[in-house]
Amino acid sequence: MKNFKIFLLLILSIKISSLELFGAEPPAKLDKNNITKFDVNKEQEIQLNLPDENEMFYVTILALKKGAKITIKNVGVYQNLTNSEEKENILNKEIKLTEQFNKDIRYINFSVNEDCEVEVSSILKNQFKEYQSIEYKIDTEISVEKNNFVIFLKDEDVEKFEMKFNFKDDIKEKDVTYGFIFLPTESPEYLVLGKHYKRYNSKLQELKFDAAAKQIKVDNPYYKEDKETNKEHLAFIFSIDCEDKMIEKFSFTINSEIINVFLIVSIIIALIFAVITFFLIRRKQTTEGTNIEGGENLYKKNEKEEKEEATEN
Repeated sequence: MKNFKIFLLLILSIKISSLELFGAEPPAKLDKNNITKFDVNKEQEIQLNLPDENEMFYVTILALKKGAKITIKNVGVYQNLTNSEEKENILNKEIKLTEQFNKDIRYINFSVNEDCEVEVSSILKNQFKEYQSIEYKIDTEISVEKNNFVIFLKDEDVEKFEMKFNFKDDIKEKDVTYGFIFLPTESPEYLVLGKHYKRYNSKLQELKFDAAAKQIKVDNPYYKEDKETNKEHLAFIFSIDCEDKMIEKFSFTINSEIINVFLIVSIIIALIFAVITFFLIRRKQTTEGTNIEGGENLYKKNEKEEKEEATEN
């Protein structure tokens, strides 16, 4: 009996050591809007259970180690995958959950080919948590009809954003998460609320809006830096923490500091040229006036001399 207890304690000790070495166990059930990171052993099979609700569900499974490969072992709802993107290091799954899928088949099983950290994002379709994808534009007022928006910057070389927002009063006292971030996909359906990214990304900023009109300046911490491992898409996200209500339509404008400096310099140069041109014109007019006056005097003098000569004769 004593040996049996020692044997159980040994097994428990090994289990605890394993958890300390490889991190916490993955979530048994995926949240409706969340992002989770956990460590996975090589060839370990992980099961992710899906929500009970019947709605479109978006899952991203991302290996955070260069060269790591993810393999789907079994998908209980595989026949109802309406769209999917599969690469060696990332799997994006769009799943239409319906009543015909009972709990026994609401799962996804996967493994990785080497020990690595895995990031799982899960989003149950919800109008309050959706992102509006917006094209990057400078000095243009842009309207937003959703609570959250994302700007994928692609090859744009952006150092910072200077932004001006105009809301209705319903933004007051709302918490907002915003900033630059590298994402594994350019599909806005797969993006979780900004507050969840903030837990793993200290470079994002948080702000409680106290006024309907506000200006913010956002530095790009990734400016001139390399991309994150297996995350290729630099973006700017703005996410309002409001999961049960639509914020009224609002707008914002991005004013690039570089553009502003260029405009200021251009205006100064134009003013300098205008002043120089003005003085050149004045000088020319003065010179011409002097020449005309001198010519008239010379003509009158010559005419007087001719009259005097005629009188003497």
